[in-house]
Amino acid sequence: MGQFIDLTGQKVGKLTVIRRVEDHVQKSGAPKAMWLCRCECGNECIVYGQALRAGKKQDCGCGSFEKRSTLSKLQATTHDGSKTRLYRIWRNMRERCSCEYSKIYKHYGGRGIKVDPVWNDFAVFREWAFSHGYDPEAQRGECTLDRIDVNGNYEPNNCRFVSMAVQSRNKRNNWMIEYHGKTQCLSDWARELGIRRLTLRDRLVRGWSVEKAFTA
Repeated sequence: MGQFIDLTGQKVGKLTVIRRVEDHVQKSGAPKAMWLCRCECGNECIVYGQALRAGKKQDCGCGSFEKRSTLSKLQATTHDGSKTRLYRIWRNMRERCSCEYSKIYKHYGGRGIKVDPVWNDFAVFREWAFSHGYDPEAQRGECTLDRIDVNGNYEPNNCRFVSMAVQSRNKRNNWMIEYHGKTQCLSDWARELGIRRLTLRDRLVRGWSVEKAFTA
């Protein structure tokens, strides 16, 4: 094991190292030191110690965004892997949480949903993704980024890759119903009972009991 190097207080490019945070454990089991840094633009980010020492990481990413005032500038960003689907997933995740010009910002950043600072670095997000089920060869809609707790942030312990069908069941507006000791969303009950979802919904909205709505 190499000698520990304390980077606290050091300045690398626009970054000033604040403190060491929990190490990132690789697939091999070997830890990689990670450091919380503050950028001159005011943002904080978590960076691999190796990247800091080698000078490969010198800002939080703001250097790639000359202006963040419009989506077009954000979408113009270039990055290693920027032409891949995974990069678009990463970019869109950040847009909806931090860019007020995004059409869906109100459902994410507007509700206080944030992206874990460790994922400000696409390389870190990419490494997590490939070790947590991301399949670049998956068919459209079969491998999407989903938050387990829909009110939680985008962070390693709260995200997974699932199909759109699974993700749709995890929406805030899903109507979860218990019937005969089993709980599932209205869409799944409709599929299981062979009754149109809108029919079930209308019955329940009119005040029918679950038993009557499901058996009439």
